[in-house]
Amino acid sequence: NIVKSNTNMAPVAKPKPKKQGGATLEGNILKSPINGVVLEVPVKVGSQVKEGDVVIILEAMKMKTNIYAPTFATIAEISVRNGDNVESGQSLVVFE
Repeated sequence: NIVKSNTNMAPVAKPKPKKQGGATLEGNILKSPINGVVLEVPVKVGSQVKEGDVVIILEAMKMKTNIYAPTFATIAEISVRNGDNVESGQSLVVFE
């Protein structure tokens, strides 16, 4: 029995990971991917964000890193302020 592959098949697209700027979403808590300094928090508690909206801007080694909302959500808590030093894994934002 010889099995021939079908070369006419279209490649299967892999699902793209959610754009979070490398941040980790654990439950409803968005955690920092890096050690750095908070440059800007362009959202407020109660703000509704959609997937891909910037919720935090961090700086590490003179490079800016945007942290994105992973999904449509409402901001329940902001754990950091401008100028705060953050560590990798630290809570940045809590979603409702």
